[in-house]
Amino acid sequence: MRETAEAIAAPPGMAEVPILALVDDAQLKQLGPRAQVADFCLLPLREDEFVARIRRLVRPTAPGDDDRVIVEDLVIDLRGYVAAIDGVPVDFAYQEFELLRFLATHPGQAFSRDQLLARVWGYDYYGGPRTVDIHVRRVRAKLGHRYAACLQTIRHVGYKWLAATDRAAAQ
Repeated sequence: MRETAEAIAAPPGMAEVPILALVDDAQLKQLGPRAQVADFCLLPLREDEFVARIRRLVRPTAPGDDDRVIVEDLVIDLRGYVAAIDGVPVDFAYQEFELLRFLATHPGQAFSRDQLLARVWGYDYYGGPRTVDIHVRRVRAKLGHRYAACLQTIRHVGYKWLAATDRAAAQ
C-alpha cells in the first residue's frame, strides 16, 4: 500500500488532481507521509462520508476559501498557522496547532487516538496514544473556558471538534 501511494506521480498538468484512498485500519498504518493522497476514507465505507469527501475534494474554491475556521470570536488561520481569540493571538506549539487544525477542519467527526496519531503526528510516530490526551489538554487550556468545549471528548472513542449545529444545541 505504501509503495503504491508513494509511486503515484501526477503527469504534467495533472498535479492538482486529488486522490482519495480507501483504506482499512491496517492499510492506514502502512501509508507513509510521502503518500500522494489528498484524503482517505476508512473501510467499511459509509456512503455519506464518501460523498462528502469527494465533494470537498472536487468543489471549486475561490482564493481564500477554506483558509480560516471561524467560531464566533475564535479565528484559526490555517495557512498562517495562527489562532486568535478576540483578535489576540494564541501561542500554540506546532503540534498543538496541527491537532487544532485537523479537528477544526473535520467538525462533527470523531477520531480515535490512533487515528489522530496517524493523521496529525504522522505514520512513523512511535510514541504512545496518550500524547494525544496531553496535547488536547494543552489546546483546551490555551483556548480558554469559552472555546475549550468545542474540542469534545467522546468516551471510549477519542475526540471531535463540535460542529456549529452541535454547539448551538449544547447552549
